[in-house]
Amino acid sequence: MKIAILAAIFLCVSLFFSMLGMGGGMFYVPILLFAKTPIHDAAAISLSLILATSLSALFVFLKNKLVD
Repeated sequence: MKIAILAAIFLCVSLFFSMLGMGGGMFYVPILLFAKTPIHDAAAISLSLILATSLSALFVFLKNKLVD
């Protein structure tokens, strides 16, 4: 249940901040630390989420031929 709630929170954060061009990376680690995740795990998960957000944005821009 905890993972589902965190996934929903991360989805909302990443959707909102990717619309602003930020990706939400500055919120991932504090949210994970609040959920009692060890700092090293939180940093690794944050980097993975940032990579996933960046790749999904890249695919959208590639589809619209906006990448040189």
